[in-house]
Amino acid sequence: MLKPILCLLTALWLPPVLQEPSPAKYDDLWPAWSPDGRRIAFTSTRDGDPEIYVMRADGTGARRLTTTPGRDAHPSWSPDGRSILFQSPREEGHTRIFLMDAEGGNQRALTKNIGFCGVPVWSPDARRILFQCTDDVRRTTQGKPWQLFSLDMAAAAQPVPFVRSTANDQVPSFSPDGRQVLFYSDRSGIKRLYLVASGGGEPTVIGNWTMPSRAASWSPDGKTIVFASGADGVPAADFYVTDVNGRTPVRLAGTKSHGGAVFSPDGRRIAFNDPAEGGTRIWIMDADGRNPRVLAGSS
Repeated sequence: MLKPILCLLTALWLPPVLQEPSPAKYDDLWPAWSPDGRRIAFTSTRDGDPEIYVMRADGTGARRLTTTPGRDAHPSWSPDGRSILFQSPREEGHTRIFLMDAEGGNQRALTKNIGFCGVPVWSPDARRILFQCTDDVRRTTQGKPWQLFSLDMAAAAQPVPFVRSTANDQVPSFSPDGRQVLFYSDRSGIKRLYLVASGGGEPTVIGNWTMPSRAASWSPDGKTIVFASGADGVPAADFYVTDVNGRTPVRLAGTKSHGGAVFSPDGRRIAFNDPAEGGTRIWIMDADGRNPRVLAGSS
C-alpha cells in the first residue's frame, strides 16, 4: 500500500514537462540582397499582413518597414543601397510601384496606374526602373496580359511600354552591365526566358529546352542565369543555372515554391523562398546548389 502512495506523491511533485513551442505560421517571400550583401529585404506575413521587412544576411534582426494594410511585396534595392522599390495596393485598391528609404521612411507612389503593377527592378545606373503591369486589378481576366513598362527616375514622366506584345511578359531583370534585360514570356505558347537590349528591340529566346521557365535573375558577373522551372499549376519547381547563351541548363535544387532565386552580390550564395516548418521561409544555398539551409532566425 505504501509503494503506490509514494509513486503518486512523486508524480505530483515532478515538474511539468515543457513542450517546445511550434513555429509560428507565417510566410517569408521574395528575398532581395542589399548591394553590399549584408542585408536581405523580403515580404512577410509574420505580423498578419504582407509587409516589407529587412534582416541581416544571416536571418537575424528582422525589422518591419511598411505598416499599411494590403499586400506590400517584391522589394528591390537601389544600386547605392539607400532606397527600396516595392509594390503596394494601398491607393484605391490599385497595386502601384512605391519607393521608400532603406530604413522605411518617405514612402511614396511612383505610378498612378489603374490595375496592377509590380515586381519593380532598378537599372544598374539607377536612372530608370522596369516593372510589369496589367489593366486587370485582380489578375483574373483573360485578354489583359502582363506588359513590361519603363520609368525614367530623373524625369516627372509617365511609364512607357518597354516591350510591346500581346503575350504575358513578366519579371524583368537588368544585366549587371545594364545592356540587356532578362524576362520570361508565354509568347511561344509556353513560358520561356528571353533577352532584349535595355534600350528595347526584338527579344530573343534563351536556350532550346521545352520545360516552362520563369522568374530568372543574373549572377553578379553577368555570365550565369538562375531560374525556376516547373509545369504550370504544379506547386513545385526546380532551380537551374545556365549561361546567357542557354547552353545545357544544370539543375541546382528542387523546391515546392515558384519563388525566384537570386544570387548574392559576391556570387557565392543564392537566396530563395521555400516551405519549411511553420510556413514558407527564406533559404540560402551555395551557388552550386549545395548546402541548402533555412536562414537562422527566419524559422
